[in-house]
Amino acid sequence: MSAGIATALWVILKWRSWREQGWPGLRSGAMGFAWGLGIGALMAAIVLVAEVALGGVRVQMTGQPFSAYAAVAPVLFFWLAVAALAEELLFRGFPLARLAQVTGPVAATFILTVGFTGVHAMNPGVTPLGLFNVGLASLVLSAAFFAWGGLPAAWGLHLGWNAGLVLGAAAPVSGLSIELPGLHYLRAGPDWLSGGDFGPEGGLLASFVMLAAIMVLGNRVISGRGAAAVLERSSVEPAA
Repeated sequence: MSAGIATALWVILKWRSWREQGWPGLRSGAMGFAWGLGIGALMAAIVLVAEVALGGVRVQMTGQPFSAYAAVAPVLFFWLAVAALAEELLFRGFPLARLAQVTGPVAATFILTVGFTGVHAMNPGVTPLGLFNVGLASLVLSAAFFAWGGLPAAWGLHLGWNAGLVLGAAAPVSGLSIELPGLHYLRAGPDWLSGGDFGPEGGLLASFVMLAAIMVLGNRVISGRGAAAVLERSSVEPAA
């Protein structure tokens, strides 16, 4: 109880503006979200295509009418967006921006990655490789936060990845399976490649894609085109 009160007081006393917490102006935020959404969906597509080509995974059409898929997909997308935003508010946003002011962005990223990985430790079908990939995903999301100007980019990437797996193939996400009319995901091959019950996030193919994303986004941050520059530019835009 005392720890919770102390945390609440720390948040109130150390509160910063929304922009300093990673919410840029409307234009920068929309652009960051769009880039993140596209990159996340592309990463998911690459993993799924590689699984089908190398891992023996199959995505089958169930024969149900497209209208059944179309009726469910928007609702599912909305809830995936809510879930992704909730996790990003908890592990990016204010916690990452504030901690980065104290420890620097690299240390803050790794500290919060531990927490992000920990909350997935009890997910169904979790494996050591799956948790390793969840940690890599956290690094990717934090890199997106710093590379493109904050929370909208991280949120978009998180949503793009999850929606790409679920809406594109009805694949499990972090061990959580969601029924989707019209599509059926059949895993095959070794679990270390396909991810097993944990889904594509538990396989080695996802590891390679996550590492590639970290290299690309990390280079953007190191080169000086990251959050500091983007957030500085956003300060002259109208507030979102």
